[in-house]
Amino acid sequence: MHFTAANPAIPASGFFGESKKDIFALIDEKYLPVTQFIPAGTTYEGVIELLDGNSITAPFIMKPNIGERGDQVIKITSVEDLRQYVGKCLAEDCIVQEYVESLLEFGVLYARRPSEAKGRVTSVTQKEFLHVRGDGYATVRELLEKNLRARMAREALEVRMANLLNKVLPRGTYECVQPIGNHCLGTAFLNANHLINERLNDVFDEIATGIPGFYYGRFDLRVNSLNDLYAGKIKILELNGVSSEAGHIYDPKYNLFKAYRDVFRHMRMISDIGQENVARGVQPLSFKALLKTTREHFSGIRPEAMQQTSDLAQKKSAPNP
Repeated sequence: MHFTAANPAIPASGFFGESKKDIFALIDEKYLPVTQFIPAGTTYEGVIELLDGNSITAPFIMKPNIGERGDQVIKITSVEDLRQYVGKCLAEDCIVQEYVESLLEFGVLYARRPSEAKGRVTSVTQKEFLHVRGDGYATVRELLEKNLRARMAREALEVRMANLLNKVLPRGTYECVQPIGNHCLGTAFLNANHLINERLNDVFDEIATGIPGFYYGRFDLRVNSLNDLYAGKIKILELNGVSSEAGHIYDPKYNLFKAYRDVFRHMRMISDIGQENVARGVQPLSFKALLKTTREHFSGIRPEAMQQTSDLAQKKSAPNP
């Protein structure tokens, strides 16, 4: 189970069940949106108090502290949105993030061996949000019906976009109907590996080497422009560990055989990093512990092993070997 030793800072190296709150605590705040942790069971009034304390106002994003694939990630735009979310979802810990107003969202996968001074960006995915473009006579609902991705997310859109679906957009008008950049929610993943260069490697070296015990994972981020991306002026929405995928392989134009090649190449990277860390004394999970973690994750029980980050993760100021 060497892959569970790839990121000592993250329980199980980010295979399942990692806490977003704990991971955000490892990242330099200058790269993060304003973020607030909401403990399970917090009342609506308690949520308002926490938001006011951090000057977070609508629109903002709410998401489970432990979650994946965009499940229960919602853009809150009104008091009613917030009331509904608190009523349905606050049986579990949640995260609130200020909404980053940018239509440029990327998934940047980074890898570095513990023995290396510098790492590298291995995949860049540009996310094209589910959207429609008006033609002057069709309603938003009719435009969405022509989009296969939208049809697959129809049920959620019927609820979230109820006030917009019957609207006729002027010709050429762009309307983003799903602001959450997740494949399962209709976002298209596009191959942006042409953006990889030494400047980008340097940016993510600076970010990643500032996270003790982190060597492999994908930064999901928003940025105002490509110039800002290369200058490191980014906002990190999430950081995922060894379960991260090289999202560029989902580009509809990407060659299937190359996609499999890239999957196996990244699996090999994780294995190599994990083996180096094991040789340095990092203890991987046993198969039995990994199986237990997986079962508890899918049963909705937070594994005991996920209750706290490792000692390495808690020592944010410690140097990254």
